Amino acid sequence: MDKSNNDVFELFKKVEKNTIMIGKLDVSKGIFPLKGTEHVLMFDIIPLCDEPSIIKKEKSLFKPIYINENKYSGFVRNQISNVGLPPLFNIKDTNYEDQKRELVNFYSDQFIFFSPVFQYERNEGDYHKNLKILEVTNIPVALSLNTKFKVIPKVNLEKRIFEKKVLNGDFFVLDYAGDIYDNLDYIMCDSYLYFSDSWKYNKRDPLSWQCSDPTNAIIERIKIEKKDKLITCSRNGMSIVFIDDSYIQEVREKRENLLPEVRENINTDSLEQEEAEVITIKNNDEYEMLESFRQNVINNSLCYDFEDLINLHICAKSSPLTILAGMSGTGKTQLALQYAKMIDTQEVNNTLLFLPITPSYTEPDDILGYLNPNNGLYTPAETGLVDFLINAQTNPDKMHMVLFDEMNLAQIEYWFSPFISVLEKDLNSRYLTLYNENSHCINRTTYPHQIKINNNVIFIGTINLDETTKDISDRLLDRAFVINLKKKKFTDFYSQDSSKNNGSLEICDSAVLYNQWRSDNEPITAFVTRELDFLDELHEIISKYDEQKGVSFRVLKKIGTYINNIPTNDESKKMIDKKKAFDLVLKQTVMKKLSGPDNRLNDLIGVIQEIGEEPKDSKIIDLFEKYSDISDFKECRESLKRKAEDLLTYGYTR
Repeated sequence: MDKSNNDVFELFKKVEKNTIMIGKLDVSKGIFPLKGTEHVLMFDIIPLCDEPSIIKKEKSLFKPIYINENKYSGFVRNQISNVGLPPLFNIKDTNYEDQKRELVNFYSDQFIFFSPVFQYERNEGDYHKNLKILEVTNIPVALSLNTKFKVIPKVNLEKRIFEKKVLNGDFFVLDYAGDIYDNLDYIMCDSYLYFSDSWKYNKRDPLSWQCSDPTNAIIERIKIEKKDKLITCSRNGMSIVFIDDSYIQEVREKRENLLPEVRENINTDSLEQEEAEVITIKNNDEYEMLESFRQNVINNSLCYDFEDLINLHICAKSSPLTILAGMSGTGKTQLALQYAKMIDTQEVNNTLLFLPITPSYTEPDDILGYLNPNNGLYTPAETGLVDFLINAQTNPDKMHMVLFDEMNLAQIEYWFSPFISVLEKDLNSRYLTLYNENSHCINRTTYPHQIKINNNVIFIGTINLDETTKDISDRLLDRAFVINLKKKKFTDFYSQDSSKNNGSLEICDSAVLYNQWRSDNEPITAFVTRELDFLDELHEIISKYDEQKGVSFRVLKKIGTYINNIPTNDESKKMIDKKKAFDLVLKQTVMKKLSGPDNRLNDLIGVIQEIGEEPKDSKIIDLFEKYSDISDFKECRESLKRKAEDLLTYGYTR
């Protein structure tokens, strides 16, 4: 099987990252050496729960022995110290018989939580079902090694809110990927199990689920009174519970329908709560939210063009990192905080982290923390960033925002380097590594070796460009949008005072809703051939002067993603015209990379004799004229003009 060209391989990798199972040691085999060796020790685990449906569907791809014997195999050498191995276990010990006895004693009569690992053997042409142990735990009195478990996702919502979403057909987030599990019977919320024959996942976001036909669907709930009939893995951040399947069959006799009067009670309770809130939530439409954003900015005595607010929102949707630049004192930080309010992130519930950057930050440990090799403890930094990201991982239904204030007081690429690589990856592969998974860490339960950065986390930074700050590298510019906020006139600030209005605001109250606003169209679909020709020529012009600059495929993707994410108004028209958007996003990406001394840039940017003049003899401006049909490039021209003024004054532009 050619895994490089097979979509199933990608699904298998997703299973590895998003699945937790429970099983027991196959004591009939115990611990045994790999065939043909003495020192490579193995063991088999028999699952006590169902596998993801994709495994059953593709069972022909696996070595038959794994299907016939219903097992997963583990290599002792691949397990983590103090997690999948006994305390003080010496993996380098050559007394293999002692090792076998110690491991059998450790695994026997225990529940073993594990994640699947699928190893493709090219010589054999099939997959092996291996595993990584997540936790070895004692068996509760009410359960046994013969217990068969139902894998049930738990929703991180209040019972009232969850029931309202179910009955309204709204989406909610589960740690249960629909494209690998497919079948879903029960969802747990609070102390109840909810059954429906209409659970359906969003194919654009397989972690998002809804009751697709609440009017005609069977919707039942069951009270779970015997909590000792369920078990969870304490070392895993996923909201998954394992419940004794026989107990579920028993309590099904006590199930109750969500009747119309229950629906009425839910709606009444919701209305009373909304009336009590300072900010009332209506229909959460994207256009209405942006209009409220504009009003909220005015109410807080900030003065910005509506276009800047829309631009910020598009950038936040399109890129994990957005940077706000502009002269000091114009309210960049306050603008970011007002946007945080519009996506319902707050410091009080740990969904907003305000993190001022200091010049002393020189490495990732300064903002994250470190594993102390002397005592085996992971020590988080005082910034609180690690705890914040763990909270975001365990609450995927809520948006979270990190605000890096004055982020270029220190060299960004030094302290932010792990995020630069992680945020570029596919959503299912965004894992921030805190320390090596094989390292000894006593508080691993609290601080796992990796944290998943989901699409419910937004990073926004503010920067100033003066003699006290650091330049931004092309590496970072390739991965972020940099917005130069425009200062409006004082007369505009004065006149907007009469527009203040303390009425209700439309906010985005869930990550599911925010992600529905994100386009899933391929970035290349945003362009017509004429625009691609322009970008090709722009790249050729710039790369002749500096082969490290220009328009890369990454930048092309960013531009396309931005254009695809432009919201529409109540008349279904784009809130920023495409020609204007093309100009804006080009300024925020390619133009930002034009920096350096005058002897390299004069021909590109153009030259002026006095401040205020329009640049002359500019190859880029000549290209703008050639392609004036796709945009007037007003913003880019203004950017080149300022750079030409820098070259005249300082002989250098940044």
